[in-house]
Amino acid sequence: QLRQTETTVNGQKQAKFTAVLAAKTAMDRQLVTTQLTTAATKAAATCGMLAGRIEEFVHVFYQAHRQQGTSCWYNTGGARAAADVLCLDANGKLKKAVSLENKARPDLNTPYKALGNLQSGGAHTSDTNCKLQNGENTKNVYLNSQTNNLQIKWGGGLFTTPNSDRVIASTDWEPNGKAAVTAGIYKECENSIATFDRTTEAAEAETQLLIKLEGDEAPTLGPKEIAKDEFHKDIPKNKLTITAADLKTVHEKLHRFRKSHNKEEENLRGARLHFLQQQLQLNKTTCELGVKHTSKDYCEVTDTEPPKCDGKEQ
Repeated sequence: QLRQTETTVNGQKQAKFTAVLAAKTAMDRQLVTTQLTTAATKAAATCGMLAGRIEEFVHVFYQAHRQQGTSCWYNTGGARAAADVLCLDANGKLKKAVSLENKARPDLNTPYKALGNLQSGGAHTSDTNCKLQNGENTKNVYLNSQTNNLQIKWGGGLFTTPNSDRVIASTDWEPNGKAAVTAGIYKECENSIATFDRTTEAAEAETQLLIKLEGDEAPTLGPKEIAKDEFHKDIPKNKLTITAADLKTVHEKLHRFRKSHNKEEENLRGARLHFLQQQLQLNKTTCELGVKHTSKDYCEVTDTEPPKCDGKEQ
């Protein structure tokens, strides 16, 4: 049952349902669970899609290879190998997508900014061997009789081919002076994770409210608002504010309720224990009777007559 009182807020009478807090909290938890699922799905899908573009870029350049000196991908310690990159298996193929669990929030900003320091490195500073990095119009790398400079964006923009036969510079990589991942082409991944973080915080707040209300210690709680028509049309008719004092009262009532019902529970447990003790005693007596021995002979009585066993055990 909802307990209704009248209070005056800003000169107007307002119905305040303190007991509706339970329904509101339950609904909020349901809603935030749905939001968590949605946010997590979006984050996984968005980041997975962008990661797939990067993996494909790496895989294409890995395959463009004939020998150590003729390759689009080099390892300064020797010939390039699939083991150099985690997304490739031992045969140089992209690994199957797997689901990984990590309680720590993924750090996208550090590796993103590190891309700005990437260059071709070593002696392989031009398109002498790797033609994929050159979009100059006279090279005809991507089109026959190419007449324009093509700045091909690989990995969704992770790397942009230069329009001349020159050393690859940091400006050819996505960060290109951007301060953080939220300013670049992969910002949707970071933003979707941030949305999930905020939703998680909301879910934790709802859980903490219940924990505090059900705890033994007096909690420090702020007001909680219930919007107009939160549950149904005209329920409530106006926005309600459950004050800190209201929440304190709810906590006190819950505390008293638990204490009184704990006593009843203890009484029930005591009665059940007493019953079990009686049953055990009865079983003990029965067992003792069952194993009782006598040195007397036995006789059988078939009629309802006084015993006539002449001193024998009847």
